[in-house]
Amino acid sequence: MVPVGARVRLLFAPPELIDGLPESDQTAIQAAIGEEMLVEDFDQYGHAELMFKDAQGTIHFIWVKPSVLEVLS
Repeated sequence: MVPVGARVRLLFAPPELIDGLPESDQTAIQAAIGEEMLVEDFDQYGHAELMFKDAQGTIHFIWVKPSVLEVLS
């Protein structure tokens, strides 16, 4: 289990995460692949909540399965 507060890297963006999102959000998520983030929390389904900023400084929140994360610490 990945703990809250863990430093992680998003390995890839699964289709269920990006399908149907506006192109700007898809681009932001694709750019975040490989970047270091902190696990903020978990939802009721066990998905990790991640927060990141895109190149324009816009804050994004995503929820992903722990299997798409590499734990750094």
